[in-house]
Amino acid sequence: MESYADTEHSFSELERLKVLLGDHYQVFSPSLEEVDHESWVNMTDQEKKKKVKNVCGELAASVDKWSRDHLYGCNSSGIFDWWGPGWWVFTHIISILWKIACWEFGTMPNILQGFQDPAIPKDMTLKEPMHLVDAGLYLNSPYPSVLGKARGIDLIISFDFSEDDKPFKTLKVASEYAAATCHPFPKVVEPKDLKSYYVFEEKDKPTVIHIPLFNTDNCKDPETIKKEMKEYTTFQLPYKDEAKIDHLAHLAEVNVSMNKDHILKEIKKAVQRRSRH
Repeated sequence: MESYADTEHSFSELERLKVLLGDHYQVFSPSLEEVDHESWVNMTDQEKKKKVKNVCGELAASVDKWSRDHLYGCNSSGIFDWWGPGWWVFTHIISILWKIACWEFGTMPNILQGFQDPAIPKDMTLKEPMHLVDAGLYLNSPYPSVLGKARGIDLIISFDFSEDDKPFKTLKVASEYAAATCHPFPKVVEPKDLKSYYVFEEKDKPTVIHIPLFNTDNCKDPETIKKEMKEYTTFQLPYKDEAKIDHLAHLAEVNVSMNKDHILKEIKKAVQRRSRH
């Protein structure tokens, strides 16, 4: 509201202020109730400036009153007025301690409680707290979010960064999950070797490209693979040696660059399959 002569801009700002304050905006600023488009257009610039000044003053007074009522006791003559700040701190500390005492690990308020929708499992709407777990404890890759029918997935490029020495573990769990939930997924047969590129495909199912981080293509031999896995574990403090970070990034880059043509080939095949439907 810098330019009071700009009728439409200034008035729209006042209207937006009403919306922000809600249905009882007049409680915060009685002057706002007196503002309508017709009266605003007929005001002089001086009257507009005065009206905005009144609104600002009333809002400041409302904030000041709220702070006195809520931070410094009930009111100016209330019984708690003389020790208002202490009482406010005390009640809030008690509230926080109570919440901590009643809190269960892995819980949060259930926004679905009481919600009635056939698409939502009933068990998710019954209790007030919602219990959550890290999905990675079951499947450490976001396959469930992409396998739904609505996604219409044609190709999945899976980069494995597993903590242990089982680079196909997540892929096999994803296959089991897909079977249990009736989602299309190609059969996964774990190979005996450990190369940098694998393709799993079946008719009418999404193709899965699987690329293990450490393999015989970017490492010299199985012993080197074990050494790299031991060096780069998930549960460790941040790396201070930038050379280690660069080395790990290089290994991941090599996996893609050496298989670029294979990846592009599968992408083209997926596009062709999609175009035929």
